[in-house]
This record gives sequence, C-alpha cells and structure tokens, in this order.
Amino acid sequence: MQLGLFTRAETTVNLLVNNFTNTVKRASYPVLAKIQNDEDSLKLMYRKLIKNTFLIFSSLILGLASTAESFVLILLGEKWLECVPYIQLLCFIGYFMPLTIFNLNAINVKGQSKLYLKLQIFHKIINVPAIFIAYYFGIIEMLLTMILVSFIYYLVNSAYSNKLIKYNMKERFIDILPFVFVSIFVNLIVYQFNNFDLH
Repeated sequence: MQLGLFTRAETTVNLLVNNFTNTVKRASYPVLAKIQNDEDSLKLMYRKLIKNTFLIFSSLILGLASTAESFVLILLGEKWLECVPYIQLLCFIGYFMPLTIFNLNAINVKGQSKLYLKLQIFHKIINVPAIFIAYYFGIIEMLLTMILVSFIYYLVNSAYSNKLIKYNMKERFIDILPFVFVSIFVNLIVYQFNNFDLH
C-alpha cells in the first residue's frame, strides 16, 4: 500500500519537475554554448537564466506542495489522500533540480564531459543510504534523506561549476534567496487558506 502511494506521488511530482527541467536543459544549453569562450558574457547569461527560471520553478513546485491536498482530492480522488505527505516531500527533493541542471550544463558547455560523468556517478552513490533507510525505517525517512542528498549534490556540482564560470556560492545565494523567501511566504499563505477551506 505504501509503495503504491509513493509511486503515485512520485509520478505526480515528476510530471512537473521532469518536464520543467528537460525544457530548461534543452533551452539553456545552446544559449550558453554560443558564448562559452566569453567568460563575462557566460557568467552574466548564466545568472540571468538562473534568476528567471528559479522564480518560475520555485513558485510552481512550492505551489504544488502547498496545495497538494486539494490537488489530490480534485484530480486523483479521496482514496489517494495518504500520498499527500509524499508529494510535499518530493517537491522539496526536486526544488534544486533546475539549478543542478544549470550547473551540469555549464560543465558540459566547458567541455568537461568526464567531470559530468563523475558527478552523475557521485549522485547515484550518495543516494544509496536513502535506499537502506527506506528498507529499515520507512518511506518518509527515505524522502527526508533524499532532500538532504539533493541539497548536497547541488552544493557539490555548484562548487565545480564555480571553478569553470567564476560564479561563487555567495553570488548564487544572493541571486536566488529573494525568490526563495517570496515563494515560501506566498505559499505559506496559500497553504493556510487551502487548509482553512478544506477543514
């Protein structure tokens, strides 16, 4: 039963995350590739893409998390309500995905295919503990672990892309934090109204 709920939640969230990140990946790579040898222009465009993309994605993914209960009731039916916590946690796992995609695109644009492959292998390795946690403790604990893993993976690939495009972590957080705070604030309000209407 729990596995079925998790699978339904994962399918729901992946529909948003995968479609969005695949679009970002396809659209940003050729733009960055054209200016790969101009470091100043590359960094400027990279920052512009991140800010514009994260503004949209942050609102969408947190919007799904804050309205998950209504979403499930309307589109999936009452029998799937137990998957709401899974949907919400999966949203936070996918939260940094577009930023990770930008980092990996920057690494590819700079011709670092071996580094790209190493980072992909690293991602699979650090996900292994989540599998054991799921087996011994449960799905919620696994998802909480995967949130931490996704953030660690973002920090690691950011560190490598920083060396290639000179875009340090301080600059990254300055660029995205305003959108994070605004999205959280707005969706907390949405969440409160949503719960008030439902209960």
